[in-house]
Amino acid sequence: MSMPHNFSDDPNAFPGSQPPPNNTKTIIIVVVSIFGVLLLVCGGLITVGVVIARKAVQEIEGVVEQMQADMDASQQQMEEYQAAVANGDYATAMEAVEERLAISPEDAASHNNKAWLLATCPVDEFRDGKLAVEHATRACELTGWSNSSFIDTLAAAHAESGDFEAAAECQQKAIDSDPEGFYQEEFRERLALYQSGMPYREGPLPAETFDTQDSPIPPADPGVEAVESVFDDVSDPATSEE
Repeated sequence: MSMPHNFSDDPNAFPGSQPPPNNTKTIIIVVVSIFGVLLLVCGGLITVGVVIARKAVQEIEGVVEQMQADMDASQQQMEEYQAAVANGDYATAMEAVEERLAISPEDAASHNNKAWLLATCPVDEFRDGKLAVEHATRACELTGWSNSSFIDTLAAAHAESGDFEAAAECQQKAIDSDPEGFYQEEFRERLALYQSGMPYREGPLPAETFDTQDSPIPPADPGVEAVESVFDDVSDPATSEE
């Protein structure tokens, strides 16, 4: 008779509970894989962020450069306008300000300059009260009615268009908008002018206005001659003693 199998020698004799499988290596592999994916995702996000940031910087630099170019062009045209006005070359002055408005139609200073020229130019052909009111009003709107000089221009525009009541009202607003008193004397002089029913004129007459070849020399002021004759009658003390 054969001896029975020893339970320890026969694994099928008493199955019992099996030892748990070793999953540590699998967990490590999964964690490392997830971490790698996260690194890739983060790296991609960082790369995208860097690209976006660089693009934003380039766009900002472009805007700044364009703003600087606009400022330089505005300054150049302003200088051309002022030089032309100072020389009585109002055609060039008007051309300069209109070129600026064609480039920057929302430039308040250019609207104001055009309105001032249209309202106060001493040459009749360049004045247009109605158009001056439109440009001066636009300049005030673009600055929120906070610029006393622009309101002063609107007053001059109303005076040129013949509405002296509106001119005086605007001029008073200009005075009230200048609390530090930089332009009080000029503003009050113009207020008195509008209250008397007279428009304001500023700027030299063109050079051809004084062409002595085409125009006769005006006669001397008799009042000046009278004053000169009085001084001629007064003898020099040193000469009298002699």
